[in-house]
Amino acid sequence: MEGMWVQWGWRDYGHGPGMMWGMGWIFMMIFWGFILVALIFLVRWLVEVTRTPKTEESALEILKKR
Repeated sequence: MEGMWVQWGWRDYGHGPGMMWGMGWIFMMIFWGFILVALIFLVRWLVEVTRTPKTEESALEILKKR
């Protein structure tokens, strides 16, 4: 039976058939967690930036104050 797997190019190096059988799923969850947190901070920042009114004084108003 082992010869059949070797024939198709699959070798068992003691790590299982793929990354998900080992510690890979933990790193995948950490990666997607960082992506999710970054998106949350990005959305919060964009909402805050659009909510604050920009009150820039014109040059004439600055001269009138002086």
